[in-house]
Amino acid sequence: MTSTRQPTAEYVFQPRDVIGILPTFDPLDDVSPSAEQFIDRIEKLAQVYHWEEYLVLFAAQAKLKGPAKRWIDGLQTTFATWEEFSKALIADFPSRFTTEDMRQRLDSSRRAHNETTEEYFFRVCAMGRRAKLDDETIVYYIRRGLCMKPLQTAIATMHFNTPSEMLVAIRRFLANDAGTNDSSNSVRGERTNILRSPPLLNAANQNSRLCYNCFERGHLSLNCPKPQRRPRCVKCNRTGHAQNDCPTATRTEANRRETINRIAQHTDNKLLTKTVEIGDDEFECIVDSASSCSLIRQSEAQRIGQIKQVEPSQQLKGFGGAVYLCNKKIIATIRIDDVILEGVLYIVDDEQMDKPILIGTDILLQEGRCCTIRGREFKMKSEFENIRTGPISSIDKEQLSEVLEKWHKCFSTNLSTIGRSNSTEMEIRVTTSKPVSRQPYKVPFPRRLKVEEMIDELLKAGIIRPSEPEYSSPVILVAKSDGTDRLCIDYRALNAITVKEPFPVPSVEEQVAQLAGNSFFTTLDFISGYYQIPIAESSKKYTAFATHIGQYEFNEAPFGLTNAPFKFQREIRKITSRMNRRVVSYVDEIIIPSKNIKEGLEALDEFLGILAEIGMTLNIKKCTFLATEVSFLGHRITKEGYAQIALPLTRLLKTKDAEPFTWTFLEQEAFDTLRRALYYPPILEIYDVKRQHEVHTDASSNGIAGVLLQESDNGLKPVMYFSRKCSETEAKYHSHELEVLAIVDSLERFRMFLIGKRFRVITDCAAITSTKNKTPLHPHIARWWLRLQEFDCEYIHRSADRMRHVDALSRAPVEPPNPTKTVADLVLKVELDEHDFLTTIQLQDMKLANIVKVLQGMSSEQATQIRREYVYKNNRLYRKVDGQLRFVVPTAMRWRVVRTYHDDMGHFAAEKILDRLRKDFWFPKMRKYVKSYISACMECVYNKTGTGKAEGQLYIDTVKPIPFMRLHLDHVGPLPKTSRGNQYILGITDPFTKFTVLKAVRSVNTQPVIRVLNELTSYFGLPAIVVTDRGTAFSSHNFAEYCKLNGIQHIQTAVRTPRANGSIERINQTVCKCLRASCVSDSDWDTAIRDIQWTLNSNTNATTKYSPNDLIFDFRLRDVVHNRLVQAIHDEANDSQESIDIRRERATKAIEAEQAKWKQRFDRQRKKPSQYQEGDLVVITNVAPSTGFSRKLEPRYRGPYVISKVLRFDRYVVEDIEGL
Repeated sequence: MTSTRQPTAEYVFQPRDVIGILPTFDPLDDVSPSAEQFIDRIEKLAQVYHWEEYLVLFAAQAKLKGPAKRWIDGLQTTFATWEEFSKALIADFPSRFTTEDMRQRLDSSRRAHNETTEEYFFRVCAMGRRAKLDDETIVYYIRRGLCMKPLQTAIATMHFNTPSEMLVAIRRFLANDAGTNDSSNSVRGERTNILRSPPLLNAANQNSRLCYNCFERGHLSLNCPKPQRRPRCVKCNRTGHAQNDCPTATRTEANRRETINRIAQHTDNKLLTKTVEIGDDEFECIVDSASSCSLIRQSEAQRIGQIKQVEPSQQLKGFGGAVYLCNKKIIATIRIDDVILEGVLYIVDDEQMDKPILIGTDILLQEGRCCTIRGREFKMKSEFENIRTGPISSIDKEQLSEVLEKWHKCFSTNLSTIGRSNSTEMEIRVTTSKPVSRQPYKVPFPRRLKVEEMIDELLKAGIIRPSEPEYSSPVILVAKSDGTDRLCIDYRALNAITVKEPFPVPSVEEQVAQLAGNSFFTTLDFISGYYQIPIAESSKKYTAFATHIGQYEFNEAPFGLTNAPFKFQREIRKITSRMNRRVVSYVDEIIIPSKNIKEGLEALDEFLGILAEIGMTLNIKKCTFLATEVSFLGHRITKEGYAQIALPLTRLLKTKDAEPFTWTFLEQEAFDTLRRALYYPPILEIYDVKRQHEVHTDASSNGIAGVLLQESDNGLKPVMYFSRKCSETEAKYHSHELEVLAIVDSLERFRMFLIGKRFRVITDCAAITSTKNKTPLHPHIARWWLRLQEFDCEYIHRSADRMRHVDALSRAPVEPPNPTKTVADLVLKVELDEHDFLTTIQLQDMKLANIVKVLQGMSSEQATQIRREYVYKNNRLYRKVDGQLRFVVPTAMRWRVVRTYHDDMGHFAAEKILDRLRKDFWFPKMRKYVKSYISACMECVYNKTGTGKAEGQLYIDTVKPIPFMRLHLDHVGPLPKTSRGNQYILGITDPFTKFTVLKAVRSVNTQPVIRVLNELTSYFGLPAIVVTDRGTAFSSHNFAEYCKLNGIQHIQTAVRTPRANGSIERINQTVCKCLRASCVSDSDWDTAIRDIQWTLNSNTNATTKYSPNDLIFDFRLRDVVHNRLVQAIHDEANDSQESIDIRRERATKAIEAEQAKWKQRFDRQRKKPSQYQEGDLVVITNVAPSTGFSRKLEPRYRGPYVISKVLRFDRYVVEDIEGL
């Protein structure tokens, strides 16, 4: 082979360049080209790149693998020319596979477990090229083995002339369907015969080509002189027409090109169906959580009526990529499990679905709805099932749920679904035309991502929009009580120039008085109420705020605008004014009182109807319905008031003349209560909204306080007092920070009296007025000031000597009530202080109290013994121990004392704890109590390991002297991937004969295991028992079915107990050692498996004293070696005269003796295990995963778990504890 012209390029090819371009030739590889194709490919490359002959000859020999490599290495001569090399290679390596063979291989070829679709595509193409198949035949075989039903369905009706066209379609499908798992067998389905399998060629004409149009040989279907056949109809599965011309179809649109994927009849039993109600009719529907829209058949839509046109036409895309153009729909109210939903149903032809209706996620995932699927059962739940109610009956709850379901649109749970008032807009009027623009506050980089997330949420909800106005206010992140952040705007500068809108605030007394005479109360809460008030277009510019990612402005009223509370209150007043005083409201607090449940439900129904008309929504989680006791405007509202107190007197006044007039302690108590209420003047003034008010505040490191004062004829009088103790963190605040906190908490406490009116805040801190206008602020101070934006107040400084009335409260704050504690809980920290609470505790113990009485002189039969053993000194009881006095611990204190000495002092062992306790304390059975406590200490259980011998002895399972009655299986790997794709070794051994089978496999799936077992059992019969670990291949459903079908008992060893499967584990160690020593390359270790298996089975076993072959066969097998001298000696050797029965009998005795020796050796280092029963709580050893960090302090155990089943050989099945 010589070049006909010189290359024009100056680049000189090196041998490594050529080797990198050339293909590889391996006669044993199906995908590798044949010798002829290998030679032809190299000659074409050499002609294109103008390679010299010596360079091509050298590179081609370097690309030989497997038998071809050994062939070139074993030759005695060297090829001098390319022609000699190519002829010799083709002659010595003729094609191993005929076209018939390759067709059979392609017929069974399927996409492998870890093979992508494209890798499979190119592999089949390579096999087809090697078999010299035409393009259409290669396309056919690619279709067969895709093993991905969505993809097969998508290309079922497509015709491809070449594999390249098919590859384009496959890539387009994979790009559009991002959810498809392209490298897992989880998408593998049943074989889909999309095309009829072409007939196989016989030997006589195997080199001729087959036409799949007329099925004659000699030409391709592309050049067939006969009329082209129409493709098979995918609708009726008949030939002779296309899907568009199918006579079984009824078309309503002539211009439709494709249809959506039809739900096949034979899969009905796999569909999730549900009966739904639309109007007065019931329909069976398909519940499809993978569909983004809902559908209805044409015939059912005509029954319902109200069909509307869809303009433009809606494209419905099926999972196969086909498109259905829909131009009709209905809007229906659907009832599913008593839950009412409204949704759009697109109308499709009747033949498109086997069920009347398909319900998709557009209806299933509506706000406030919850879908649950358990097996074949589908349940739709409403958010109204877990609402807060009073003590009402189940029937009343059902009626309440019906009202709430009727007006379910009045409730929402997130910003994206909140309502928006359609009856008002908020306008912002300013006193100056000069824009207010303040620099944005600096946000730490770690928290900027949080700001971006909040901005995105507000943008998606339509609450804000991008803006570039002249006005700008800074943003700040405020931490809420639940630990999450809230995005707030500092509108202090804007509020200063905003014209305040006056709004009359009703009297608290008047509002509370309206509740008199009612027994049931419903309180309602709006969700993000301000966000439901739209802002006038002309005023949105004032709400603009700046962030690090840009400027935005509000479409709805934000928190912090000075007029937002009044605007919101006006909107609420519009609703309540239409209810004829059946609803009471004060700012944002709404309550519906009623005398009975029926009246309450009617009022609630009317209120929600008006609310739905206006378009606003409530927060269902914060609403309470038909309660008998609620909090409203600082009052505890119940049906029991004056009437309940005066009830005894009322009954007495109604006494008839004939009845005696009886005055009991009940009447006297009622009389005294009412009399005190009449002649004792109130200490606090009754709040009057029309009068002027002041709030006086003060703070100290001890606490904060505030007083709400009201002007009266005799000067300022108190209306309400407030104080509380500072937390440990608050006590460390600077003085001016504490003063701000005092103002914030006081105004929040007095909010119901102050919101909506002008008032003054008096404080003795001069820094308050400067802090109010300071920028930027410390984050927690800014958070406090933002909470004050809704108040219209003036801040005034006053000297401390004029604020003593508040200073006294802050110095002695009222602490919140603590839960009741026993005296024992208050005593030990655990040093014995001088405060003599210990005497009280001892006297609470009846036994110790009797001992004290005896020591004080009370007579008793045991007086002598008590005086000898006890001493009562300094009002405490002591025990005499070795001449020393020890404090007697009462029963109620024992746990606290032991806990302190054990838990708080390092969790030491019992002896160390006892040694310390005995120095100061005494109580009976101290050792037993301490040990019992430590055994129940969870920290010790999790983190301490036992000392001494480990638990668990060796159990011996008797081996029956019958070959292959019991098999042990296990996998070794993963090992380096060989050229044949193998990564694992499946080992099978017989514990009696020690006969071993080793098979190289590609994966640890179940199918290779079953295939090897079928091959083995075809020679030696089925085993009675199979022992494996808990690997995925052995714990699968398929393996369980295989064992059940063949009557095999499957025993799975416990986790992390390899000794239970020791027979095969020992074989695995030997195999790995042999592979490391004998393998030259990592890519061909599977070729050495055969020799290792033979060696294991032919060598004498150390336990049985016989080779496995000698215990199975009654004759000597020829050695599998390549050395002729060894074979000749082996052939001439005499067979043993010992019968196989004698050999097996001796082997059985040897195994039993070895097992006994191993058990004795193992049990010498162990002790008998603890026995557990079902229901016992246990912990298991914690095997911490390797993370690259130290695991020294990781817990030694994890749990607790509960024992659910007791197995033999000290094995247990454990389960998680429900609720943990």
